[in-house]
Amino acid sequence: MTRRSAILSGGYLVIGLGLTWATATLTQRLGPAPGIQRTVLQGPGFDGTELMPPTVAEAISLAFLDADPTLPRRFISVRWSGVWNAGAGGAFDIYAGSDDRVVVTVDGRLVSERSPAVGMHTVAAPIRLSGGLHDLEVLYEQHGGGYSLNLQWAPEGGTPRPFSASHLFPARPDATTMARIQQFATLDRIVVAYWLIPPLLLLAVVGAPVLVRSAVAGWQLSRIVVLSYPTWALLAGIVMAAIAVRLGYLFVATASPGFVWIDPDRYMVQARLLTNSGQDWRWSIDAFRYFEFFKAPLYPVFLAIFTFLPEGQAQWWAASSQSVLATVAVFAVFVMTQRLHSTRAALIAAAATALYFRNVVIQPMFMQERIYLPLLVTALAVLSLAVTGRGRPRQFGLAGALLGLAALARSMPVYFVGPAALAWWVMKRDRRAAVQAGALLVGFGVTTLPYCLWLSVEAGQFILIENIGVFPFVRGDPALRDFMSGPTPTTIELARLLWYRFFSAPIDFLQEKANLVGLAFRVSTGRWLESTASLSTAVIASSAKMTGHVFGDLLFLSAAVLAPFGMVVARHRRLAVLLGLWSAIHLGMTALATYAGPRFREPIEAPLFALSACVLAGHRRMN
Repeated sequence: MTRRSAILSGGYLVIGLGLTWATATLTQRLGPAPGIQRTVLQGPGFDGTELMPPTVAEAISLAFLDADPTLPRRFISVRWSGVWNAGAGGAFDIYAGSDDRVVVTVDGRLVSERSPAVGMHTVAAPIRLSGGLHDLEVLYEQHGGGYSLNLQWAPEGGTPRPFSASHLFPARPDATTMARIQQFATLDRIVVAYWLIPPLLLLAVVGAPVLVRSAVAGWQLSRIVVLSYPTWALLAGIVMAAIAVRLGYLFVATASPGFVWIDPDRYMVQARLLTNSGQDWRWSIDAFRYFEFFKAPLYPVFLAIFTFLPEGQAQWWAASSQSVLATVAVFAVFVMTQRLHSTRAALIAAAATALYFRNVVIQPMFMQERIYLPLLVTALAVLSLAVTGRGRPRQFGLAGALLGLAALARSMPVYFVGPAALAWWVMKRDRRAAVQAGALLVGFGVTTLPYCLWLSVEAGQFILIENIGVFPFVRGDPALRDFMSGPTPTTIELARLLWYRFFSAPIDFLQEKANLVGLAFRVSTGRWLESTASLSTAVIASSAKMTGHVFGDLLFLSAAVLAPFGMVVARHRRLAVLLGLWSAIHLGMTALATYAGPRFREPIEAPLFALSACVLAGHRRMN
């Protein structure tokens, strides 16, 4: 490193650390504490003694009862009182349901009441509010038996969502405080941009060629295509465009009136269980538990890193990091497609991945796919390098380890790595291929087996990373109870049920699963936008819908149609077979688990883009 580089790097770090420290200090000292005041009392009626000191809660839910086993679950009263920032205002639906009683008032006006007398299931109550702050009070009573509370809100006709702590206050803030909140939010985004953009620019323009060529030399790959600087410039532009549109959309979405973070599976809540709500680290099986089921651990662990930050900053930093991780998939798709066909095809596939509409507009969402997909595509890229190069065992071992890491985010690679190893040996039929296949399995096992063994011991039942996939069976198929020996079915018990279903009515079974596979290729950008995106005007909504049809529906359908032809024209047929095998296994296992829809096709989109790009690139090689 030259003296000039050292000075620039040191100055960059000093300024960044100073900005980060100043932002955190100002927010802590001058910003209001987000959340809503919660009081827990003994007995129904709100006239009992306090069971715990009044606290500022981040959510209006009964999750705190699960976190503290000393608190009673029956015969209690809970009051949440504070102020809700309704953004720009308008018509809202307040969803409320409880066991036993809940009363919701806004500005002293009764909005919803649910009780055994009028019904306890969740219903929506309409309300129209002006923009800005409104007094909110929620009264919950438990009279014995089960306990539950469901309280959400939505713009009129929109998707229900929880009350976000960033829009709640224990006391009414004044105008100066509200302006300060907006200023802090802007300052947070500036700090994020400062830390992310310069290193990414440096990596794309200067560092990426050096890193890749060093990796190539270390792996001693054959037939490597050394990229020219014009090609690197194109690739850098594609990567930077991917970063720009994702972070840009995140900036715009979070600044829109009434914005809330979308966390349908409550991953942020699970993450906070690992850090005691940002106080200290504690490993807990409860962070991965979903009723009697267990989810994969890696995503809550990833989010837990950000829970040490204040509420508003935690979501923003986590979402920004996810946006940057998503661009890793762009480079990984380039590597995978180049090994599959050519640099020209690789640039086409990378551009498609960078501009794919769904990959952009999911930035404000917290779902396990946000880290699962980058890890999966990176693992497939490393596997591509292994099968098209000299194929040293350590290369296959690294590919297996990365597939294992992806499986810890979502377990589908568990069902791919064995067939992939077998397929590789069948295609090669020699001792070397057997060693390579074994290395792939060993790498996968080293990454995943320790967690599987720990979880199985804790749960008292052997579980391959997660068993949430059996949720539809346990909840929707009473016949499964006849095959189960515990609270959830084992893999063997589930296989016995599927075997029984198949032989009872094979035609109906196959038709049902084929329909589920077909639903994975269904395009529904318009309806999906209506339920997830905040679109303030009709013009913006129309433009977003048109953009989604072109860069979402049309792009995906074109890739799906061309991908089978790509397997034929691919210059490395064995790699094409492995990518096709992954897509087939993913679709088949998803259908067997009775899941369907656009969300569940996302893991095959990158291979589809890679295979379809082989057709679009033709036979011309571009270096």
